[in-house]
Amino acid sequence: MHHYWPISNEAAVLIHQHFGLSSEEMSLNQQLHLYHTFEWDEAAMREIKNSPAQRRANWRAKVKNSFYKRGIDLKALWLRQSLKRDDKDG
Repeated sequence: MHHYWPISNEAAVLIHQHFGLSSEEMSLNQQLHLYHTFEWDEAAMREIKNSPAQRRANWRAKVKNSFYKRGIDLKALWLRQSLKRDDKDG
């Protein structure tokens, strides 16, 4: 979903805002009413995306994923180097 819908990361925030933590304390009928009144509001999702807090969260996730990818790349390089050494020794 994240690949095809550029504001999909903000969907969780919108859902949390609509349903909130109080939904656990509500009766089943109240929860069903909340469910039926929920609508995907793309304008609200764009507001969430442009908010400073969400922009910082997206930037942190981007940096974290970049470091994770580099870590995998370094492990692969280390493994290739160790395999080359083993081939030369053997």
